[in-house]
Amino acid sequence: MAERDFLAWFKQTVTVEPFSGTNAYSEPVYGAPVTYSAFVQRKTKLVRDRTGREVVSTAQVYLDGSVNVGVQDRITLPDGSQPVVLSVEVLPDETGSAHHKVVNM
Repeated sequence: MAERDFLAWFKQTVTVEPFSGTNAYSEPVYGAPVTYSAFVQRKTKLVRDRTGREVVSTAQVYLDGSVNVGVQDRITLPDGSQPVVLSVEVLPDETGSAHHKVVNM
């Protein structure tokens, strides 16, 4: 599938707020929100979280491989919900570069 064909699926938008640390009350603090084109899929599947435990993911967000996103970031889906990020998978292209990322939520 050509890159442009793949990116044509990205008809939704999500907002990513990068985790920047915690405040004096140990609450998470996030950086400025950035909006990205994405493909959001609502599908139940088992994934491994950041600690290696098997957990249930109910949504997956597909992003371009150049998007910087991590498991501590806050992501707002098109419906306004902010599910917990369980894991981020980096899927390579034929050269080994990051083709796209799948955020399991």
